[in-house]
Amino acid sequence: MAGLLGFFFRSEVVVSAVLGVFGVLCATFLSPLPALTVIGCLTPFIVVAYTAGMKDLRNLTHFGVRLTVSVVPQFLGAFIVTFSSVFLLALIVNASFSAALATATSALIRILKKEFAVFLSLTVCILLLSSVFVLDYVPLRNYTLVQIAIDINPFCAVFYGAANYDWLHSPSMYDRIGSFYPFRHPTISRTSLIYTVVALLFLFVAFFRYRNLQTSVE
Repeated sequence: MAGLLGFFFRSEVVVSAVLGVFGVLCATFLSPLPALTVIGCLTPFIVVAYTAGMKDLRNLTHFGVRLTVSVVPQFLGAFIVTFSSVFLLALIVNASFSAALATATSALIRILKKEFAVFLSLTVCILLLSSVFVLDYVPLRNYTLVQIAIDINPFCAVFYGAANYDWLHSPSMYDRIGSFYPFRHPTISRTSLIYTVVALLFLFVAFFRYRNLQTSVE
């Protein structure tokens, strides 16, 4: 009975249901921008933790299921409540970003201790999510560096490409970037493409390259 109960609470169905309810609650009690911020901020951390918990990191199918389960339900839950395409567009960006983090974590676990690999992935995640804020601590800034920081920031892509919100010219961000640098507005397709390419590269390293090495050793 205890084993069956443990399996139930570890199953993907339960995780999907919990995250779906989380998305529904965010969309119900928050306006779209705060809801997008909360869901978009927590999702990558959930993905890294859930992916790192896999017992068999060589199982690509199980990896894909876990990635889907930890990213999709919360955005679909928010969409069902609001019927707003904003959450579906945000899902595209977050799915590619989360896939890049998950595959990077899997690749790092193969060469580092799991705890350190997860810590490194979460640190990179925080830096990417806050890339436009990190610029305040960079002594030498130019247009190219600012544009890169904007293009790799998932929030920028979601706010501009999905919510049509000029975030970098808002009062809270204007003195950081908007008043100093001209910049090309981020898009969902550009940011998603960047992280999709990164995810495919780490996927090759984490699964196919690793499998080839294992085969040659055997």
